[in-house]
Amino acid sequence: SRQERSFGIPRARHSVRCSECRSVLREVSDHRWRYAVDPIANPDLYQRFNGKIIDEQTLIELSHELTHNNGQRSTAPAHSTPPDFVDDDT
Repeated sequence: SRQERSFGIPRARHSVRCSECRSVLREVSDHRWRYAVDPIANPDLYQRFNGKIIDEQTLIELSHELTHNNGQRSTAPAHSTPPDFVDDDT
C-alpha cells in the first residue's frame, strides 16, 4: 500500500502483483480495482479484463470460475505454495 493525501486527509492506495502470471490489481476506489493482465501469460483474461475497472465481487466470482476449471486455477501453473505478491506500484 502507498499513503497519499487528499486535502490533508491520508488515504492508502493498494496494489497487488502476482509473481506467477504478472497480473496487477490497482485500487482505484473503495472495493474497485483496475486489472492489468499480461497478454502472454493469460490471453483469455487479457481479452476479458485488461485495463477494466472491476469490483471485488467480480474478483470473487472470477476466482471461483478459475478454480472450477479443471479443479485448479488456469492462470498459472499449479504449485504447492501460493505465489508471492509484491506491493510496489512501479
